[in-house]
Amino acid sequence: SYRTNGDSWRSYKDYSGGGMTDWGAHHFGGATFAVDVRELQPEEVTYHNEKGKEHLTFRYSNGILIHHNRPGRGNLDVKGTPGEKKEPKPIPKYGGGESNIFGDFIHCVKTRETPFRDIQYAVNTMSVCHLGIVAYELKRSLKWDVAGQRFIDDPEADRFLDRARREPWVL
Repeated sequence: SYRTNGDSWRSYKDYSGGGMTDWGAHHFGGATFAVDVRELQPEEVTYHNEKGKEHLTFRYSNGILIHHNRPGRGNLDVKGTPGEKKEPKPIPKYGGGESNIFGDFIHCVKTRETPFRDIQYAVNTMSVCHLGIVAYELKRSLKWDVAGQRFIDDPEADRFLDRARREPWVL
């Protein structure tokens, strides 16, 4: 049920993508960092439905696969390049020795450095979330044109990229 007291605004499709965009931002952000694809967007989303259990596989141009809700594997499962062993890497820190996002922001304004929470990484992470929502909604696989920011030969999926606005409002 939807409540309108402010506790669950993320549940409304008109405003958000629910848990997929809410927690997905954190989960997919960590996953894409771990396998070095945060500067990329997936080229393909494969929809699976195994005995009523829906899950997705996101494929990147470099062969990396990220699975969402794969049965028996938890919320996320990441598959890197076969045979490649990755060394643990340090987690980036906020700029200027600051310990929080606010200090990092001030540091980056002063130095013109890129912030720890780079907007392009956020855009790429959220594209994973939104592509997943469309695949789950349509219950099928999708191919994504990263450069064009459109689905490939798929007008039905493209309808999810924007929504009609009330007259006279335009963007």
